[in-house]
Amino acid sequence: MPSPRKISAIGMLSCKVARRRVRHSVVLSLVVFVIAGCQSAPRGQASFQRIELAGRVPASGQLLLADLGGDSAVDILLMSRQPGRLSWFENPGWELHQIPLVADVLHGVAAYSPPGRAGQESATPASLALNGRFSQPGSGTRQQLLWLQHPGRESVDAPWAASLIRSDVQAGALLWADMTGTGRQILVTLPGLEAYTLPLRFSRPWGMMPLAQDPLPPIRVRVYDWDLDGREDLLVVGSNGLDIMALASRGVFVDEFALMLGERGTSGFLDIGVGQSGRAARRFVAALSADGQQLMVFRPNEDERLPWIQEIIADSLVSARVLKVADLNRDAMDEIVLGDAAGVTVFYYSPDQLRWHRYSVDASVAIADIQIQDLNGNGLPDIVTAPAVPGPVTLYQNRGRGN
Repeated sequence: MPSPRKISAIGMLSCKVARRRVRHSVVLSLVVFVIAGCQSAPRGQASFQRIELAGRVPASGQLLLADLGGDSAVDILLMSRQPGRLSWFENPGWELHQIPLVADVLHGVAAYSPPGRAGQESATPASLALNGRFSQPGSGTRQQLLWLQHPGRESVDAPWAASLIRSDVQAGALLWADMTGTGRQILVTLPGLEAYTLPLRFSRPWGMMPLAQDPLPPIRVRVYDWDLDGREDLLVVGSNGLDIMALASRGVFVDEFALMLGERGTSGFLDIGVGQSGRAARRFVAALSADGQQLMVFRPNEDERLPWIQEIIADSLVSARVLKVADLNRDAMDEIVLGDAAGVTVFYYSPDQLRWHRYSVDASVAIADIQIQDLNGNGLPDIVTAPAVPGPVTLYQNRGRGN
């Protein structure tokens, strides 16, 4: 375990770390075919229908899934980094829209949905927080944190209202997390791990405070309720492994919980995901090594002591960049979905054989980002990918598991 590091405690955002723990054209191209072998997929596998939403987009974009149309349907948003562009595909026909905003470079985008709106017939469209570098007439360029509000359901291609959250910020990714458990989300910025609170009135400034004093530079941060207390926590992935950050219940300083790997000869993580598998559906952490070559699974010991038990389930990956965890085949056990230079690969656990198996969903394009959610309402999680090289944005609709 690392030596404890203090985490700032200021008002509501006092921190703890848990110890236990366009409509300009219709869809550019539509290619539909059944992923090879789906009709005879072995038990444990899921089969997919491949839908190409856009034939060629810039490399290494970021994906988001959010209700951008205000109709309670989950849409797909693509952030292109340089030049910075925002495009979204409207569910269910996947018509392509461009948000009329131009940036020199975009580094991060995160979608905010007001609490209590999900599932309502007339939902409020998601708003966007945006980190990018923008040209300023007469003063060069500036790195800015912006707030974009949807123009309304009747004018999906109109300009979004933009307001400044903060100027001269660090370039990096963004995410929203309900760290209080009240439904009121907090905007977290990387790499500085600063937290911004949405003002009740937009004429007022956003509240801001650092979540950690002298934080180690994170590679990636994921949101997950680690200690199952109804509040989302931050899983901070970096060169030292995995740190779990959460808001304090009484504004006190506590030790931090970390899954450290330095003593085992690794250089940390590139990405992680949390899931359940096995007869007892025990929790596991899937981790991608910093060099993108190994996929590991960590499970707690029977007595929950550290270090956790480590298993390497793939060690010859090719430039793997992102992983997600989801129950694709609805067998109450989670699978690991990996994106690398070879495409999209799924790893699933066999409780009878006590081992992980793998199958390829698609090997036609290198993957930069993956998002997973049920997009057509059939109860099965679908996969959306963005390419690591210029190529397609692809939706893989889940058709269920094999016989």
